[in-house]
Amino acid sequence: MKEFLVESSTERIEAAGTPVEIPIAKGVTVVHEAGADLVEPEAGDGDVSTSALSPGRWESWYRVTQKILGVTVTRLRINLSYTTNGSRITKTHKVWGERTNFNLVVRLSTHNLSHWVSSGRGYGQLTWRGTIGGTIKGVPIRVDIDKRHRIEVDKNGYRSGYLRNI
Repeated sequence: MKEFLVESSTERIEAAGTPVEIPIAKGVTVVHEAGADLVEPEAGDGDVSTSALSPGRWESWYRVTQKILGVTVTRLRINLSYTTNGSRITKTHKVWGERTNFNLVVRLSTHNLSHWVSSGRGYGQLTWRGTIGGTIKGVPIRVDIDKRHRIEVDKNGYRSGYLRNI
């Protein structure tokens, strides 16, 4: 787990679709995945290219999964809800995180959630705080490790994302 929290990939995957699996230590891999789902279509199609999302409200996501010896230990996912007119992002509605954590030593929480539109693209960002706690020879210890999780969307849906140490 330390490799995931401290040295986790700052890789960016540039397209939704096939997961990208990256080994980071012996027996430890990190899997990057992304996608988009239509939530509320608008009436009419308009003049939209075949690669662009249809007008309406969409949700895109970017997920990073840590596996140890092929078993999922931690999965972090950022989600962004937004509206497109088919040629640009017109509004972001909300950003939220989802987590699956089977590591009993690490507690995970989200902080500093934000979302915005800039130059026709939508952005969502949050901070994951991983808290490792315990005692050594009766002395309580606590270590916080923060990671920034970001997603970027455009008229075609998911554009890029990352998870990096801050």
